[in-house]
Order: sequence, then structure tokens, then C-alpha cells
Amino acid sequence: AVVLLPHIFITSLNYVFVFTLRVYLAVSFLVLLNLTTPFRETLWALQRYRVPNTLLLIMATTYRYLHLMFSEMHRMLLARESRRPGRVPYRKIWEGGGQMLGAFFIRAYERGERVQMAMSARGYDGRFALAPSEGGRPLPTATFSALVTLVAVGWWFL
Repeated sequence: AVVLLPHIFITSLNYVFVFTLRVYLAVSFLVLLNLTTPFRETLWALQRYRVPNTLLLIMATTYRYLHLMFSEMHRMLLARESRRPGRVPYRKIWEGGGQMLGAFFIRAYERGERVQMAMSARGYDGRFALAPSEGGRPLPTATFSALVTLVAVGWWFL
């Protein structure tokens, strides 16, 4: 909504409200899907519905390493704060933050290389295949009914 505030003066308040509601519903659907269905099942269902393997691989890698990267960033911030003796001017904080961000990107790149080498050593050949963990259903019944209900409510709102 904050991003669209200037749009109120260009178009109308109705457009801003509808767009904000659409974004809210889309995020709500994704959160509900994530909370009700294991990620592996979601990936398997998407693969079953013929979503390209490259996109599935990107989603799986992002999901798996998101927590790892945030914990790495937290450790770097904690180390920087523990080395700071007292009050530091904001300019120095911004300079240090830029250097730390560069170091974080280098660490992430190096970790990606190590992961790729480890995967290749274990026989990874670029193919991405998933097997269902329970019975071969694309989505659990409760999740499917919740998604249908949410889509119907969302469609009614829009």
C-alpha cells in the first residue's frame, strides 16, 4: 500500500485498494500453502503439473539455503558488532556495512561452489527428480480443499 500511495493521485483510490488486496491475497495463499503442505510435496505436485525442472531446481535450492544464508548473515553482523568498541559515526557504519555485504556475497558464492562440487562428487548430473513421500497424491486433500476455498474467496473479492 505504501508503494502505491503516489498512484492515488494518478489513477484512483479504487485501483490502489484492489491492487493491495490482490497482493495480500496472493501472499496469504502462499503462506497457507507453505503451512499446510510439506515443501517436498509442493515441489512434487508442481513437477507433476509439468512446471519446468529449472524453475523447480531454483525453488528447491532457494528454500534449502535460505535459512543457512540468513544465519551466516546474522553471524557476520554479530561479529561486526562485537568488534565495535563504542559509538561509531554513521558514515563508518555504512562503509562497514558495504564491506560486510561484499564479504557476504563472496562467502555465498564460495559456499555455492563447494555445494556444487560436493553434489557432482556424489553423482549429480543436472537432472532434478522427486518422488512422492506418501502414496503418490499430488496434494493432500485438506490442502487442496483449502486452496479451492481460498481461490473462490479471492475470485469473489476481485
